Amino acid sequence: MRVIRLASLVAVVLIAASTIAGCGGGKGPSTVGVVLEVDGDLTTVRSFTLLTEEGTQVRFFPAEEVTFDGGPLSHLTSHVVSGDPVRVFYEKAPDGRFVATAIEDAS
Repeated sequence: MRVIRLASLVAVVLIAASTIAGCGGGKGPSTVGVVLEVDGDLTTVRSFTLLTEEGTQVRFFPAEEVTFDGGPLSHLTSHVVSGDPVRVFYEKAPDGRFVATAIEDAS
């Protein structure tokens, strides 16, 4: 009886762990790179261009209310100057645009 309970418990833990790992914490796919350009001002970012580690330039459009590690999205401009990498979590919109859903420091 204990063997069955232990096996059931292990199965539940493995399923939960694979579900959490598979969804990436709910953030979706991501890429890492350096910010080349920010289209915006001190309070608004309309889009930004990232040079990925693979050497591809990708233009991202921030989702509504997305922040940079919980702070202002305008912090991206300091990464243009410093060259410090960022990680961008994103979704691909039906119109083909890449929509940034979360942004964080990658260094």
